[in-house]
Amino acid sequence: MTATSSARPPDRYERHFVDHPEILEALDAVHERAWATVDTRRLELCRLRVAGLLGVETEADATLVSPDLLEALPQWPTSPRFDAVDRACLAFSEQWVIDVASIPDGCAAAVVEHLGPEGALNFTHALLVVEQRLRLRSMWDTLFADDPQDRTTEGSAT
Repeated sequence: MTATSSARPPDRYERHFVDHPEILEALDAVHERAWATVDTRRLELCRLRVAGLLGVETEADATLVSPDLLEALPQWPTSPRFDAVDRACLAFSEQWVIDVASIPDGCAAAVVEHLGPEGALNFTHALLVVEQRLRLRSMWDTLFADDPQDRTTEGSAT
């Protein structure tokens, strides 16, 4: 996410940084860098899976994930729509959300096998950025659920 367009009001994420634009800019820069270092389609699949596990409503980026692929996402372990790399990254992402400290060695090794050591490190960093942004949105959705401003301006994807 980048600076707020004049065509739409700022969403909750942007509004909470209105008095600290330098923080918003830094967070946005990290977010953009994370997406620039990995396969964006694969990270989008993982972002959507993580959002589902966390109960965070978010929209899919239609340029990255087709509607039929999105529909198949709940069946990722067995659906032929997902290749071995997708499965390794999605399995790792699920374990990350469930208990990051207990990711099985084989799960992490599968990501390294498919992406290489540097690719796996980049993926892990990008997943951290995406997951933390989703958790922040989840927290704000809970803490500020009664904010009347949010009921009229919320709606951009994370």
